[in-house]
Amino acid sequence: MDCPRLETSTEVSNPETNTTRRLGAMTMIPPNESRRNQIRKMAQKEEEELQRWKESHRLTHVHITPDKLGGDATLAQVRERQYQDLRCSKVLKKMKQENLARKKRQEENDEFQHKKDEQRKKAERNEMRAQEEQQCRRQQQRQEHIRVNSAFLHNLDGRDGCRQSSPGPRDGWAEATGPGPRPVSGPGSRPGFGFE
Repeated sequence: MDCPRLETSTEVSNPETNTTRRLGAMTMIPPNESRRNQIRKMAQKEEEELQRWKESHRLTHVHITPDKLGGDATLAQVRERQYQDLRCSKVLKKMKQENLARKKRQEENDEFQHKKDEQRKKAERNEMRAQEEQQCRRQQQRQEHIRVNSAFLHNLDGRDGCRQSSPGPRDGWAEATGPGPRPVSGPGSRPGFGFE
């Protein structure tokens, strides 16, 4: 198998002329020597300035007049105080932990009480809203009841007026039969069956 060869350089320039060279798909651009020298000189100049600045701003010696340290306590008193601090440190640490725990419990209780108060207020608002809704429903039911009753009574009044002016078929049957047996409706009987 023959592998395909890439094209080699089509243009090869002389390095002294500082022109580009092409090798297949790649192009090589040589550096500009004058620009490179200029950048190198600027970098050296800036580095020298930095070194001069560091030298001029270098820390000088610190001069402190010596003082007598340790206060006016003797070594035995200092040792006694350290021993007392060491003995009391456990108790102080325990007391500090207890104070922190007490404060934390108090904050938790306050937060819990605050939440309880909020829930209580919310429950009272809900209860008041439920009572208002129930009262509104009762008022609507009362109005509906009054409307239905008045419609019923109006219908009864209309029927009574019709019976008095012209007797219906039932009234005629009752007049034709006379004082005979009447249908009885009682607790143990079916209406319309049985006689008194």
